[in-house]
Amino acid sequence: MLERIRELSFFDLKLTVEAGFELLRALFFIHFTSFSYYSHFLGSSVGIDYQYIPLEADLKLLYALKYAVLRFARRSPVPTRCLAQAIAIRQMTKRRGIDCELYLGVRKLNDKLIAHAWTKHGDVFLTGAKGYQHFIVVGRFLTIC
Repeated sequence: MLERIRELSFFDLKLTVEAGFELLRALFFIHFTSFSYYSHFLGSSVGIDYQYIPLEADLKLLYALKYAVLRFARRSPVPTRCLAQAIAIRQMTKRRGIDCELYLGVRKLNDKLIAHAWTKHGDVFLTGAKGYQHFIVVGRFLTIC
């Protein structure tokens, strides 16, 4: 693992450390506070479609942010699930002035209600892309910078 860290550029290493901080902060809010308290981190609740076209420069940065969050989440000693990842990347994009949409969805599977969170920038999935189409969107939060 240490060899892989040494292979990262300074920029990627800095993003990974930031992603780790944001993931741990999101986990703290999820586990130790109520949803009404940390819901302001999700953005403004919207019901209409917001259309925008990602810029090429933003796409490169977004992919770097995405992989930084995934890199830290894979190696984290604490399980970081979809909601923590979505909140973390939303905070990171907000800090850089990039719009981001956070979706909350549910589905019923074997008489159990399962929740999922994912983030998008335009048509680009940042987190939670795997299996999102099986969920019904119950909340959509937008951060316009």
